[in-house]
Amino acid sequence: MLTEVLKEREAQIELKRLQEKASEGKDAEWLQLAKREHETAILQDQEKARQRIDATKTNQRFLTAQ
Repeated sequence: MLTEVLKEREAQIELKRLQEKASEGKDAEWLQLAKREHETAILQDQEKARQRIDATKTNQRFLTAQ
């Protein structure tokens, strides 16, 4: 969980850096690509977290049933 938070923070810092670079009139297309990649990575991380939570719940139900 902490690793995901750190990755998210690093991605936010990178996005901010790219936004500042784009605001100087450079690489607007690169910024859009970075935003899409960032959003995709967030969705993937959320899906992985959901899968882990589901696996934990399934395991908990299995252990409770025994």
